Amino acid sequence: MNAHLSQSNNSFSQTIQVRKQSYMKGNSMPHANLDVLNKLINARHELAQIMEYKSYADFAIRPNMAGSPDVAMSFLLDLSKHVRCKADEEFNVIRECKRQYLNDRNADLEPWDEAYFVGMVKSSAYSLDSSVIASYFSLSRCLEGLKMLVESLFGATFCQVPMMPGECWHPDVVKLSLHHPQEGGLGFMYLDLYSRKGKYSGCAHFAIRGGRLISKSEYQLPVWMDISFFVFYKFQLLGYSIVLFNLTNRRRKI
Repeated sequence: MNAHLSQSNNSFSQTIQVRKQSYMKGNSMPHANLDVLNKLINARHELAQIMEYKSYADFAIRPNMAGSPDVAMSFLLDLSKHVRCKADEEFNVIRECKRQYLNDRNADLEPWDEAYFVGMVKSSAYSLDSSVIASYFSLSRCLEGLKMLVESLFGATFCQVPMMPGECWHPDVVKLSLHHPQEGGLGFMYLDLYSRKGKYSGCAHFAIRGGRLISKSEYQLPVWMDISFFVFYKFQLLGYSIVLFNLTNRRRKI
């Protein structure tokens, strides 16, 4: 279980202990991962030094709009000042909802309570039922919505294409081609969306091959991968937060 699946489960679970166990499972990692993380940090620092940057943060952010870690940090601190009062106000509303629900004036809000009581507050204040909202977000509709967004924003279209023998590692995997009417082929994306035994139990988006000029006349199309862990297969309904998270990350790749 990953953090996003845990949050989805906790939106509907009425039992505190179940929410706590789900949260702890979704936000815990094997202790051995600390060694992997340390190696990754050291490798990134080494890369930055080779590229003559002070740190990996400098290296990673230099080509972006912020330009430097100091500018990015200044923006985040300034943003925090502006939203802190509203965040405290919303926190108190959610905590009060829990206290009324449990009839306990001393009850405090725990991390595993957030999704459940946020849903309760929204349902009460705005007559929103997250299960009703989820009924509009079947997996197939979300994929069609993604195609519509890509065409509307970029003028490009997705279409499923056949794979070569040995290219597909599981029957559930789908290969999509991204095409623009003027620019031609833009790249390919593999979708591996459904859960199965032995598969990574989380959501991930990563490049398999980058786009680059091979010669003055030939361009190598990029290939990227999208992995999810939807459990209920064809009948999967997605919560709004999961839809927003996945669409945001897929749009970045495009």
